Amino acid sequence: MALIQSTSQIQKASQKQIQRMSQKQIQAVRFLALNTRDLREEIYKAVEENPALEIVEDVSVNADGSSLSGESYRLSQGHSQGGMTADEYQQALENLEDNTETLQEHLLFQLNSMQIPQNVQTFCTKLIYNLDNNGCFGSGLKPESFLDRTNPNEDQSFIDKCIDIVQRLDPIGCCAKTPENSLLVQARIIDPEQTLAIFLLDGNLEMLNPPEPLRVLRKIKDFQKSWHSKAFAPALPIDGLVLNEASVQEAIQFILSLNPHPAAGFVHDSSHAGTQYADIALIVEKKTGNIPFDDLEKGIIKIDDRNFFQVSTPSGNLPTLRIVPLFQKKSQNPEVQAFREKYLSQANDFMGNLQFRESSILLQGCQIVLEQKEFFLKGPGNLKPLTRRYIAEKIGVHESTVSRATGKKNPRFIQTEFGLFPLSYFFQSGVAEASGGSSGSVSAESVKYLIKKFEDENKKKGGKKLSDQKISDMLKEQGITIARRTVNKYRSKK
Repeated sequence: MALIQSTSQIQKASQKQIQRMSQKQIQAVRFLALNTRDLREEIYKAVEENPALEIVEDVSVNADGSSLSGESYRLSQGHSQGGMTADEYQQALENLEDNTETLQEHLLFQLNSMQIPQNVQTFCTKLIYNLDNNGCFGSGLKPESFLDRTNPNEDQSFIDKCIDIVQRLDPIGCCAKTPENSLLVQARIIDPEQTLAIFLLDGNLEMLNPPEPLRVLRKIKDFQKSWHSKAFAPALPIDGLVLNEASVQEAIQFILSLNPHPAAGFVHDSSHAGTQYADIALIVEKKTGNIPFDDLEKGIIKIDDRNFFQVSTPSGNLPTLRIVPLFQKKSQNPEVQAFREKYLSQANDFMGNLQFRESSILLQGCQIVLEQKEFFLKGPGNLKPLTRRYIAEKIGVHESTVSRATGKKNPRFIQTEFGLFPLSYFFQSGVAEASGGSSGSVSAESVKYLIKKFEDENKKKGGKKLSDQKISDMLKEQGITIARRTVNKYRSKK
């Protein structure tokens, strides 16, 4: 039987709607994702290339061209469901929207919950973004490089105060110079009465090699004898101690309980290391006044009949541009007029895109304040679940527009009376309730905040460590019913 093969061509008519972005639109979208430093470079580049543009003022630059401080600061899941138990599947659902927490996020969450002066918080934020994979600053920029040289109150004692604040955050011992120095920091914070252990950690670690009590004891006594043989040698902190095998053993055990790598359990946020800048994009202030309704375009969010929030962008963040006056006048010469129109059009598009960027960030910030009003009234621990898609729908833009303005890659900060917070901080996933309630009734941040609050209050009372089940019960009393394993998930990140 013969196989007959034939081919034919059929012509069909079809319609497709293809939307292509203009150069102006592409530039507007790109500007939205740029941080202040990169956008500043774009502005200066545009002024160099376009004779119709000029900079009227740039308060961030001195007369000699050097930068002033204060505008922006250097900061320095898939799974297989097959074979899963019901508990494992439930836990997977609870973890679905949970992103791995970085060391910087974990420390900033605690720092922003503290009532400390603005300059102290700003400096501590810089220190946190300067930490390396070990949670230390020795391989990064020196803390002195973050000082505001125009402020006489920022000196070495100010640096020491800020470093001490960061070192006492959980995990204890971050912001030390080296891992060895971190052990000393931890010992002094956890138990300052461990005099012998602190002595060994303070420049005498070689005595612990090997960590055998009798051999360590002999080295300590030999050191004492050699030290006091010197003329005018001051007393040692261990001179008044009873030094024997038992006391040395206790010191060794205490040292072994410390963690030379306190940041080991966290993902390191390397995108901010050394050269990254975080921008204060928005400022939220509580003001008094009779405001009849919310006006997001003007940055006004009504609280009640007598108070409102004013959301604004910081002045002086970027250079002030204008059209060169000469280009505002038409020319009778056709060639000159063509030249004028070309660059004038480009200049207007550029300035329009800058305005779009500012108004877009302001509008998004206002909607965030509106949705998270409880946070801006009461502070950390009062966030509700919120997604970028929801914000995009409320203000009538694409979700990607919100993502570009509030992403973690080039973080923008919002200044509040409770401290500085990245815009991404306000987008929180919901926690599924163990009782079968709908996921998203309470934010993950609120749960973490309450857990920390319970533990801190219990610690002040001198009570035993709270169990996961006990905390789950305490949360239930607050109207939050979540599983014990969910409590354990958030505690394990600390």
